[in-house]
This record gives sequence, structure tokens and C-alpha cells, in this order.
Amino acid sequence: MAQSSRWCTSRCSSGPNPALHLTPPADSERIAARDLAVQVSCSFGGGRTRQMAVRQAAEDFVARATAAGQVGRPATAEEIAALQVAFGDRYPAWLTELWQSLPLCGLRLGWRSDAFKPWEGPWWLVWPTPAEAVGRLKFLLTENALAAGYLLVALDGSSGADPYYIQAGGDDPPLVRLYHDGEQLQPDDITPVAPSLSAFLRVAEVRPLTDEEAEALMLNDAEPGAAPDTAI
Repeated sequence: MAQSSRWCTSRCSSGPNPALHLTPPADSERIAARDLAVQVSCSFGGGRTRQMAVRQAAEDFVARATAAGQVGRPATAEEIAALQVAFGDRYPAWLTELWQSLPLCGLRLGWRSDAFKPWEGPWWLVWPTPAEAVGRLKFLLTENALAAGYLLVALDGSSGADPYYIQAGGDDPPLVRLYHDGEQLQPDDITPVAPSLSAFLRVAEVRPLTDEEAEALMLNDAEPGAAPDTAI
């Protein structure tokens, strides 16, 4: 396991709950009023309302990431079909619909918590292509996560070692990061990141492209959503 992952585990467990102390993005005031309305609506609605909250948060994130210079792509119907075959139809329809209808594949999402020191950058997630998610099945962590009821939703874009998961079966489930050293998944291996997927998407940071990345994108006409470089 990467040293940075071990540091995050100990820091997050000893400090305030990072799920309740995410740092909002710089443009949070612009979306705060509408998000408040969505949250109030969700408190009186059922699963469909929560799914709509995730959808709205995802659309907002894509807009912010695009404005910052990121380029993603939606998954194809064939990719989603292969994903469901590999994972035994465990991914819910509301999530695969997001995957297929929004250009999420390849986008980077950043998060911080009170456990971070002010001068340290965020941890980065990368929304995977369905093929990348399927590729994680060769790792014992993914198998044990499935057995414990967790579905992979993001790769580790900082150290490459510890992916991010949601609990299966919910309409807007919590986002967690799983660390894994042994043969079995232990409670201490599960670190909360956000109380819900929509809450995370609303505050997720976007990673502006460097000048070199932007130039390479223009010169090479790189395919959006290609396998991400996990070194940041």
C-alpha cells in the first residue's frame, strides 16, 4: 500500500469525520441556493428524488470540470452491458444511466477534509471507464468489496492504490474509500469520504489542465475518456 494512503487513514480516523467536513469549491455560492432547494426536496421525497439530486449534482460537476478544461466522455451501451455482465447486474440503473448519458469517464474529482494541512493538495479520484472498473475485478480488494456490498465508482488518482466505492442498493449512498492489507476486508479499512454521492459531487474540486496537458490535447486530438494517468 502506498505511504500516502496509510497517512490518510490514520489522519482521517483521528481527526474530525471527513464526511462532514468537505471543503466546498470556489464557486459554491453560485450553486448553493439551488442545492438547498434540492436538499429540502430530498427530505420529503423518496428514492426517485434522491436519484434526481445525484443527477443534478453530476451535471453541475461536469459543467465545472468542462469549464476548467477537463474532457471526459460518456460510456457506451456496449460498455455498460459488459460492466453489468462482469459485476452480475449489481450496478443500479440510476448509476449506469449517469455513466452512459454524461461525459464522466476520465474526469478528475478532488476532495479535502479537516484532516488535511492547509498547504497540502486534495486527494484525486478518477471516474473510470466501465472497462477500467471491470479490470479491477482481478484484485482481491474489489472481490471482497463486492461481497461486503460495495460497488467501485472511482479510481485512486493520487497514489493509484485505494479506489472509492458506494454501498450497493441505495439511491444516493455514501462515498467511501477502501484500504486493504489482508485477505479480508475489515471495518478499519473503510474510510468515509462523503455522506452521499450527491454531496460529494457538489463539493468536488476540479483539476484544471496544465498548459502541457492542454497543448497535448489540442495537438493529438486525444480521445476523451482514455485511460487516465494516475500520477498527479
